[in-house]
Amino acid sequence: MAVKFNTKLMSEQKDCWASFMAFIGKRETSNWMFRGQGAVSWPLRPKVGRAQSCPVGKYNPLYEKRIFDTFKRRARGYGNISVASDWEMLAIAQHHGLPTRLLDWTSNPLVAAYFAVKSHDDAGLTEAAAIHAIKIGKALILRTEDEPDPFLVEDVKFVVPSTSDARLVSQRGFFTIHGKPDEDWPLTKMEENRFEIPPQHVPYFRKKLFYLGIDPSHIMADLDGLCETLSWQYRRGIAVGDVSY
Repeated sequence: MAVKFNTKLMSEQKDCWASFMAFIGKRETSNWMFRGQGAVSWPLRPKVGRAQSCPVGKYNPLYEKRIFDTFKRRARGYGNISVASDWEMLAIAQHHGLPTRLLDWTSNPLVAAYFAVKSHDDAGLTEAAAIHAIKIGKALILRTEDEPDPFLVEDVKFVVPSTSDARLVSQRGFFTIHGKPDEDWPLTKMEENRFEIPPQHVPYFRKKLFYLGIDPSHIMADLDGLCETLSWQYRRGIAVGDVSY
């Protein structure tokens, strides 16, 4: 029995991808940063300040600091963590899932697109996924050597991570640090610099990104990432022929 393809949907998916390439093309200088989110309605707010991450739904700066201090004390017993600064420890905590006052950004828009469609899939959402873009200048960049305590930063600033964490390197990762982590960050020209992926196009985007090498096995750079990619391939039946990869 012949497989029927929805030619209209396929054409719309290709057009959406072409529009995304055009969106990238207008923002290809090195001072553009990108962030992918599973839903267009999600605000730009660090995890530690989101109601669902907080005790009794309310952010508490004292609890945040205590949890981070506990992480610093106990994390050195897991693997070879020899870093000293709070900035480095905060970056490691963020990439291992601890709620922090950091938000992840990347200089690679394809990586941002991957995180947008992945988090959309993970949450089973019905609204569009989003990729935010921001052009940063010197006023938005924080030199960590000028401010050794990340908890004293009052505004929103971009930070270049100094850690050699493999995931950060493979994801071309950067951070924003939020002095008021329980408040949304309203970007100027947010709609103009936001690309939306309709929910019906999310699977197509994820497959396109996979064939471009943008998947967990490459951007997480560990066995967890490899197994996450293979699990997705198995579930979707992608690249599982005689010559699989």
